[in-house]
Amino acid sequence: MSPQFKPKFGKLLAVAGTLIGLGGCATSLPTSSAMQIGEVAVAPSGFMSFCQREPQECGLGGVQSNAELDAALAGANRAQWSALFAQAPGGFRGGFSNVTSTAPGLPLKDGYGWAELFAANNAAAATPAQTPPVEEIALADDASLQVSAGEPAATRPTLQIAEVSVAAPLATRAAFAVEPPPRLDEALMHVLDTVNQSVNSRIKPGEDAEVFGQADYWALPLSRGLGTRGNCKHYALEKRKALAERGVPTSALSLAIVRTREGATHAVLLVATDRGEFVLDNLSPWVAPWRQTGYVWLERQTPGDPLQWRTLASLTTGPFA
Repeated sequence: MSPQFKPKFGKLLAVAGTLIGLGGCATSLPTSSAMQIGEVAVAPSGFMSFCQREPQECGLGGVQSNAELDAALAGANRAQWSALFAQAPGGFRGGFSNVTSTAPGLPLKDGYGWAELFAANNAAAATPAQTPPVEEIALADDASLQVSAGEPAATRPTLQIAEVSVAAPLATRAAFAVEPPPRLDEALMHVLDTVNQSVNSRIKPGEDAEVFGQADYWALPLSRGLGTRGNCKHYALEKRKALAERGVPTSALSLAIVRTREGATHAVLLVATDRGEFVLDNLSPWVAPWRQTGYVWLERQTPGDPLQWRTLASLTTGPFA
C-alpha cells in the first residue's frame, strides 16, 4: 500500500471501530413536528389517472364497478375545483375560456403552480365582467371540467358551486378512517430506514416519456412488473405501498410535492408519527424531519384522504441536519 493512503485508512478504521462500539448503546429517536396544511388544492392530474388504474392504492378498493369508480373520482375532482374557485378573491370573473382538461385534474404549466391562474383572475376582477355567470361550470364526461361560453345553460349539465360541500363526505365513496399516528420506536424507525434505502436502490432514474411513453405517468414500476426505472413519484408510491404492507396505517402516509433547492418540482413521501412527520426521499438515504429537508413545500395529500390535496403555503424549511 502506498504510504499516502495509510493515514486515511487508519482514520476509517477508527471511525468504523467507534460505530461498532456504539452498537450496544441506547440511541435517541429523532423528533419532528406536525405540518400545518392549508386550503384545498387540485390533485396532480397524473395522480388521479393513477387512481383510476389503481383504486386500491387511493382508498377506493371498495368500489364495485368502473362506473362507481369514475363517479368517485369525478366527485372528488369537482369538490376540489369548487373549493378552489370559492377561495379566489371575488370569484373567477374571467380568463377561463381556455381552461379545459381531459383528465380528472387540470395540469398547468408547471403541473402544480396556481399563482398565474389567480393573478389572471385578480386582473380580470379589476375590469367589468363580460363573461357568463361563474357558478355555471359545464361538466364533460364526469371526468373533466371546462367553462363553456356562449352556449345556453339549458342545453348543458351544470354544477352549482355553492351546493358542493367539501367538508361533507362524498356520496360516491366511503369516508376514510384516520387512525392515530403510529408510535415512533426503534422498530418503526428501522422499517422506515429499510424501506427508504431499499426502494432507492432498486429504482434507477428515468424520465416518464422515455420509460412509460407519456408525461406525468404515476405508477408502481416494481410492484407491477413495469421495470426498474422511474422518477421521484414512483419511488414515493412504492414506499407508500411497502410501508402499508408492513402495517403502517395508510392514514399516516401522504404524498407531497415540493420545490428543491435547485428549483425542481419533486415528490416525496411523508410519514406521520407520534413524534411528528418524517420524509422518505429518493434524493437522500436518511429519513429526516420534514423541517430539515431544505425544501419549499407546495402541496400534499390530506392525512387519511388520498384523493384530497391541500396547499402548504410555500412552507420553507431548513437544510438537512
